[in-house]
Amino acid sequence: MTRTSIPAHTSLAAGALSGALLAVATAQVGLGLLAFAGLVPLLWAIDRGGSAAAAAGAGAAGGLVFFGCAVSWVPLAGFGGPLVLFLCIYVAGLASTWAAAAAALRWLRARDRGLFLCAAPAIWVAAEFARTQGALGYPWHQFGYALSAQAELIQLAAFGGVHALSLWIVAVNVLLLASVRGAAPRSALVASALVLLSPLALAGRASEALSGEEVRVAAVQPEVRQPGRGVRARFDANLNRLVALSDDVMRESPDLIVWPESAYEAPLLSAGEPFLGSLALHYGRPLLTGGWRVTGGDDGRLYNSAVLARADGRTQVAGDKVHPLPFYEGSPATWLGRGIARLGLWPGRMGAGQSAGLVHLRLDRAGTAGGREVGLGVLICVDSSYPDLSRDLRRRGAELLVEISNEAQTGPWTAVQHAAVSRLRAVETGLPLVRVGNAGPTEWVDARGRVRARIPPGSPASRSASLVIGAPPTPFVRFGASPALAAALLPLLALTLSRSASGTSSTPSPPTPEETSPCPES
Repeated sequence: MTRTSIPAHTSLAAGALSGALLAVATAQVGLGLLAFAGLVPLLWAIDRGGSAAAAAGAGAAGGLVFFGCAVSWVPLAGFGGPLVLFLCIYVAGLASTWAAAAAALRWLRARDRGLFLCAAPAIWVAAEFARTQGALGYPWHQFGYALSAQAELIQLAAFGGVHALSLWIVAVNVLLLASVRGAAPRSALVASALVLLSPLALAGRASEALSGEEVRVAAVQPEVRQPGRGVRARFDANLNRLVALSDDVMRESPDLIVWPESAYEAPLLSAGEPFLGSLALHYGRPLLTGGWRVTGGDDGRLYNSAVLARADGRTQVAGDKVHPLPFYEGSPATWLGRGIARLGLWPGRMGAGQSAGLVHLRLDRAGTAGGREVGLGVLICVDSSYPDLSRDLRRRGAELLVEISNEAQTGPWTAVQHAAVSRLRAVETGLPLVRVGNAGPTEWVDARGRVRARIPPGSPASRSASLVIGAPPTPFVRFGASPALAAALLPLLALTLSRSASGTSSTPSPPTPEETSPCPES
């Protein structure tokens, strides 16, 4: 008998199908459960044979489809020129992480099918983790975010972050493959079943009632679209819209008023913002808003910042954006980037902040927080995509997270993605979170990831809602993603123990019936 493998074009098609299924699952269109089966076609192609190079090709095909769909908003939003060229190169780099994972899994499969099945979740999540790192890391569209709309399914994030959810999803894909293909080692099936069932035991956390102090946050969603933002002739009209919406929501007696990212279109000064201070003094409430801050001195650095105007009229910088979007927003940090900038081909000018902002507010209104100081953690737009920032804020004393965003130019696609990401930060840290978007959606999310109030996109609006503070820190706050990494090794441990108990060794798996063909006649 001789082993046969599937044709190269079939392997490529299987990889592309996985990319398409997972792109739909993470697109926040109500089909997130597709993620539990989306990787099966690619895993099937790897399982069916071929070289590591063929598996890498299938992985690359899937990655190109997946990440190509993920950044398709760029040309659709009207961006072109150097940014689109940069993204083409960037997508190819991201797809290489899928190719590397697929090649590694095929190498393992050629030696031992049980090892392939047990190692697949760990290898795939390691690849997902790797592509989120560094200055050009891509933290969006991790598999775990596909489930963000189902609060009962994302409670595992409190114990291992979004990587724990991704690990669960990949493990279920492996379980489906093993069930369909048959001849799976019992240890792989048992370990996968445990990974499948244990997160469901946490679903009850999503129905728990939260009790404690409440903070009422008012959000202003001005819906100022491009090209009307940042235009001097539109400054008064845009500001008047923000003030009018703030006047309206004051009837609800909020403890804090929040405007979106870069909503205040005059340059922010570190020394103070008299107009914002007088507005907060008029309302008798603190006001948090985003804007562009210009530092003093010879460098004149520009930062995407948040400024807090306190109820007594004092103002302070509440934080700077830590992760400006590479190339599009961030200033060049390398000699090559500076050379491109001198040619006028680098659009970004923003410096990067050192850490997410934390301020303490004394909320003096009767009831609510009883006049004590409350730690407010400030995340600016894509900073909510970096779990370590919100985790650090919790460890530094944050009791409430506020994310300010603006997708006026990038469009509704990115707004929906950011909203999904932010819900995971609430579950991971056990902190309530208010997401305030320029064009929406604006959401109030409790410590269990449940959306308690919402302003949908589409029109200017303002409202307030109360969120309970004081939930205890989660294991993720203490241990980070370490529990997820440990769980990734459990199937391998189960395989080792099973083989040690039975006295078997790790040897190449025999071909399954589908992989064989009759021997040629002599």
